[in-house]
Amino acid sequence: MQLTNKFKYSILALLALTKNHGNSEPLQMHEIEALQGLANRNLESLLTTLKRGGLVKSIRGSQGGYFLAREPEDITILDVFSCIEELDTFLSPKSTSLKTTEKNLIQDLRVETYQAAFSILQKYTLSDLYHRQEMLRKVVMYHI
Repeated sequence: MQLTNKFKYSILALLALTKNHGNSEPLQMHEIEALQGLANRNLESLLTTLKRGGLVKSIRGSQGGYFLAREPEDITILDVFSCIEELDTFLSPKSTSLKTTEKNLIQDLRVETYQAAFSILQKYTLSDLYHRQEMLRKVVMYHI
C-alpha cells in the first residue's frame, strides 16, 4: 500500500493544526506551510477536502484561517485517509484475465491486506502523531 502525496501533505497540515489546537486564533494557510515546510500549491484544495470530511473548520476573512473540527485524539489517521483517498478504489476488484476462482482468491488476499493496513491507520490519532513528532524533535535537538 503506497501513501500518496495528498495524504502525506494532509497529515502535515493537520499536524500544524494540532500544534495550534486550543488557541483562539485559526492558522492561515501560509502559517501551515511555514510550520511544516510545505510549498504545496494544492494545500488549499486539500484543506477544502478535509473541511468537507468534517476534520477541519475554517473562518473567512483577513483574520480567518483553519482549525481542527474535533479534538486531535478523536481524529484517527484512518479518518484522514478515508477523507483524502477513495476507499472504493482500494477495495474494488481489479480486472484480470484470470479465471473466476483465481480472481476471487487474489481479490480476497488484496482485501485482507488493505484491512490489515486500515487497522493500523485506525490505531493512531493526530494526537499520537503530534506527540511522536515532538519526541523526535527533542531527540534531534539533543544530539546537535
